[in-house]
Amino acid sequence: MRTDPASAPPPLSGDSLDPARNPIEAGSGVKISSGTRSAHGPAHIHSASAQFAVTPAATEVADALTATVRPADPMLIMFTSGSRGLPKGVIHSHGNALAAVRSGLTARCIDAETRLYLPMPFFWVGGFGGGILSALAAGATLVTEEIPRPESTLELLERERVTLFRGWPDQAEALARRAETLGTDLSALRPGSLEALLPPGQRARPGARANLFGMTESFGPYCGYPADTDMPESAHGSCGRPFDGMQVRIADPAGHPVPAGTIGEIQLRGPHILRGICGRAREDLFTPDGYYPTGDLGHLDDAGFLFYHGRRDDMFKVNGATVYPGEVEKALRSLDGVTGAFVTDIDRSDAARVAAAVLVTGSPSVDRLRAATKEILSSFKVPSTWLLLDSDADIPRGTTGKVDLAALRKLLTDRGVEAGTATAPPH
Repeated sequence: MRTDPASAPPPLSGDSLDPARNPIEAGSGVKISSGTRSAHGPAHIHSASAQFAVTPAATEVADALTATVRPADPMLIMFTSGSRGLPKGVIHSHGNALAAVRSGLTARCIDAETRLYLPMPFFWVGGFGGGILSALAAGATLVTEEIPRPESTLELLERERVTLFRGWPDQAEALARRAETLGTDLSALRPGSLEALLPPGQRARPGARANLFGMTESFGPYCGYPADTDMPESAHGSCGRPFDGMQVRIADPAGHPVPAGTIGEIQLRGPHILRGICGRAREDLFTPDGYYPTGDLGHLDDAGFLFYHGRRDDMFKVNGATVYPGEVEKALRSLDGVTGAFVTDIDRSDAARVAAAVLVTGSPSVDRLRAATKEILSSFKVPSTWLLLDSDADIPRGTTGKVDLAALRKLLTDRGVEAGTATAPPH
């Protein structure tokens, strides 16, 4: 797969840093909070525009780099989270990384007026691409902190008049509860933020807004829909459409494209895709016609909306029948009183069983949830082992926020119960 360097966006240069030539980007304040307190009061918020003023010498260096660095040159090696094995070192060029960031700004509701809160680590594509590079590309303000804590984070959000909150879902839920107690003013937040922090009138119906979907290999999201806008009814529950320039197809196990509506492996091609992986030959990564097999399962509808069905290596068999965890999770989330669901397989009596950790409100019983699930799923897909929880914080996750499947299996094996033996989540 080849990308024409002439068609790719240029690297950041002296032109983009000189305030006389690009006042929006030069005037943006990328703000960083240490997340700590001192004897002199709250944590200081440092303005990059004040600390790192553009000088003639800096502009000269940037212009010199522009003369030698090309869009096709490697920008960085970004490591995957390693949630399913050893982390992979993914190589991205200046051109493909910046193109990926720019293509997703509209879907993520980031522009020059945005004051974006993002606590994600900058060594990860979510923090580096979704935070630092997005703020630079849009001329937005980035607000972050070293160690998020409810009280200090709420103070930061209020003081900095943050307009877009893109933190962790469990963090948003905890902050919403604390903000109500403290009376924190979060009125600057606008739609596109995680909805737990928005007033009820600004929240969308379940499934109406796209779940931006991407991976390290695509330098973040490769498909989506404006995060403040409802998708068409037929697309509810989808990840939106591929961004401009990205080609998405669905393939069967033999690698052949399948028609719309058929579940298969998601394959990607386009200017945002990785240049390579450390220690791997390109011919081992891409199909002969240049597509990258992601290992994710999904289907496209007739309008081009992508629906995610989980990881290929997450699916498992129960009594010879294939179970897709994503399908079961979607069904569970549709039940009254269920706010989240996480499904995997565990071994019971030398046989694989469907197990589910379910986030609930109120005091539902496992028997009621199981009976409701039987009405919408085939019997072999209905979980036989359940764990009812009342907080997303109880779900084991890695440093990048992804669910730790090994830890989830252990949690369900140790604490999961069969139908008829539990009634409410532990507190």
